[in-house]
Amino acid sequence: MRRQKGFTLIELLIVVAIIGIIAAIAIPNLLNAINRARQKRSMSDMRTIGTAIEAYAVDWSFYPDESTDTRSVTMTVRDGVPYFIAFNATAVPPDYHIVKYDNGALESVDIIRYLNETNEIYLRDIALAPNGKLWTVGQGRDGEGGRWFATIWEEDESEFALLFDWQEKPDVPQSDTMMALAFDEDGRFWASYYTMPRYPVLDRRWRAGYGMVDAPETSFALNDDFSLDPEKVSDTNAVVVHPSGVVFTGGHAIDADDWQWGVVRMGTTEGFALSDEFTREDSGEFRSVVSSLLVEEDGDVWVAYMSRPKTSWSPKWTTLKKLACVR
Repeated sequence: MRRQKGFTLIELLIVVAIIGIIAAIAIPNLLNAINRARQKRSMSDMRTIGTAIEAYAVDWSFYPDESTDTRSVTMTVRDGVPYFIAFNATAVPPDYHIVKYDNGALESVDIIRYLNETNEIYLRDIALAPNGKLWTVGQGRDGEGGRWFATIWEEDESEFALLFDWQEKPDVPQSDTMMALAFDEDGRFWASYYTMPRYPVLDRRWRAGYGMVDAPETSFALNDDFSLDPEKVSDTNAVVVHPSGVVFTGGHAIDADDWQWGVVRMGTTEGFALSDEFTREDSGEFRSVVSSLLVEEDGDVWVAYMSRPKTSWSPKWTTLKKLACVR
């Protein structure tokens, strides 16, 4: 009987080794090409945003970060068009605009109102929802009752409509505010949130909450209540969602020794835990606050925190660090 010819083990090993060598050369080059494409896209978005900011400065005679309420200045991009929050401080109450920069020109998309034109509002963040519509969050004041509600407005064709307003404790005189907004892949929105009682007015408390995009009013709940000292201020102003589904919130908190720390917390719908603390020096002579959080597509989380001397508002330092977390 004739023997069938085939490859020997050594020949197969040689082929496998050659394939491995080719893969070792090709895969890093492919990954580098993907990263360069991401960088070029980010640089293009940054140039678009920079052009929009310069156009804003030409029209309004100041840059957005020189506004009298810098916390209200934020931006998002949809289909290459930047949208951001601006306000007219000369109006009473101030007018908050959603502004877009398209085809080389600035355009006010809408003026945001809460219930009526006389009620005061503050806008804190704007983000793109999974359905492609813009959401903006902040707080609105009930002119008759004098209460501040955490609020969400949703884009509805050419204007924004009130989607949701909420108070944690309707029977308690306190101010509720949504400071930042993010969306996850499970149809939820996440909000960094703080509550502040009317007296004492500086007793702010760090909170975080979530709800379903398609039913915000019936599903929203707060699932974080954080402070380093229950007698001292804690405040959150940033939120991002990691590709793993973990949520990060950032802000600041003051401890029992009157040290103000920049703080990042991480969690899920089950609750949050302390992730990291930041300060310029371990001396207690500086006050720090996490101002921004950024999640890259590869899972890296970056933290920007600002520090200043404890006894003065200047000079200020901004530090950027990568957070050690799940990938």
